[in-house]
Amino acid sequence: MIDRNEISKTITGANFSNKKIIYNLIKFFIAAGLILFIILKINLAKIYLAVRSANFYLISFVFVLMFFNLYLQYWKWKLTSKSLLGENNKKKILLSLFYGLSGGVFTPVRIGEYFGRSLEFKDRTILEVSVATFVDKVFPLIILLFFGAVSCLPFLYFYYGMNIYFTVLLFVLIIIIFYFLIQTFVNQKYWNNSFFNFIKSLIKKESVRRSLKILKDLEKKFLLQMTAISILFYICILTQFSFLVCAFSKSFRFFDFFWAGNLVMFVKSLIPSISFAEIGIREGASIFFLSKMGEPGFVAFDAAFSLFLINVIFPALIGFILLFKRNND
Repeated sequence: MIDRNEISKTITGANFSNKKIIYNLIKFFIAAGLILFIILKINLAKIYLAVRSANFYLISFVFVLMFFNLYLQYWKWKLTSKSLLGENNKKKILLSLFYGLSGGVFTPVRIGEYFGRSLEFKDRTILEVSVATFVDKVFPLIILLFFGAVSCLPFLYFYYGMNIYFTVLLFVLIIIIFYFLIQTFVNQKYWNNSFFNFIKSLIKKESVRRSLKILKDLEKKFLLQMTAISILFYICILTQFSFLVCAFSKSFRFFDFFWAGNLVMFVKSLIPSISFAEIGIREGASIFFLSKMGEPGFVAFDAAFSLFLINVIFPALIGFILLFKRNND
């Protein structure tokens, strides 16, 4: 006899799977369209010539910095795994990180990274690992948003003539907003009286509320360590971007390019992930800001796309190899 419930579940699962495939295809075509538009706009021949004449010593240095970048990510995840998951096995933590990097590349808003990191922690639920992953990723995001927002103010002042009093007012407002944001992490009283109660009112499922409750017990030492490492991690990315621009432009205006990189990362974080692996958004923002600073569009494109290949695609390939090996064991 045919089980209608089973048929319904199968159809629902198939529909969800089809929707996911269609969604990813749409993102892929948006990314392809953005890249094609940018390439046609700034001349493919110039992009190629900039690559051919690039300073490959500087590019090699950026590639070496990728390993420092990965080490900082591992260090953050190790601290988070120990504090929130009670995990000290360095091999499991490292594999979990790479599985996450490979899973996040091809999924909307990099949600696959949350599931990828949970593969190595069989004694923990996906929800618990997801909460830990969120904590691990939220520190660099806060650092990025703070420094990016602050960096926007002099850009608007110097390039668009924004009123100095309005600039100062916005700066004070940013400081106040981030002060209260930090308080949500370090002030236990704030958690108990308002923030956590607000979370509890939104989330009805007890297992989810119980998993989120571990956020209340984060130690100040952990918070300070994560903040310091996240700042180093962010500086590392901006340094990579700056040296890549130097490599393609033959100009060594390192601090200008560092500033531009800050603005690019800030804008990229604000724009919803509408394209595959955020391709096109990063490059478009890079062209906009570096063009304002006097650099050709093809230089900005080469620098941003190279950063994507080095910091996203290469680590993801390592993760795919490790994941393939895991599935064959």
